Amino acid sequence: MKTGLTFIAVVIFLLGCNEVDMKEKVIGNYYLIAADLPEDMCLTYHSAEDNSNYSTIVRATIFAVWHNKEYIIVKQHPRINLDPPNLEKTNFFILPIKEKMNYNNFNGLIGPIDQNTFDDTCKKLKIPPNIEFETTLK
Repeated sequence: MKTGLTFIAVVIFLLGCNEVDMKEKVIGNYYLIAADLPEDMCLTYHSAEDNSNYSTIVRATIFAVWHNKEYIIVKQHPRINLDPPNLEKTNFFILPIKEKMNYNNFNGLIGPIDQNTFDDTCKKLKIPPNIEFETTLK
């Protein structure tokens, strides 16, 4: 009886872990995922062809995103463990879009970088100035 209850509890736990609060496709195999709370918003990669999980590229808390055919750019308020996001700090990440993910260097992910470094990097990469971010988290 005890073994049966333990088994049921484990199954319920595992089934609960597969649900996400929010999943939104950015482009290609790149998604924004929030597991339980909006503050969990991460940039992930998922390829249905190889049955991969949603692998985290940029951790929480992502609150804005922009992309074109070459890059995904996200704004993040860093979050440590279960602490609330640090709204006093904004990090930028620039991810070159590739068909497949290279997990050794995350396709050359740039970041976390601050506003000044972001502006300079955008000039070097010929990313248009004054891009319009889409808010993902209010």
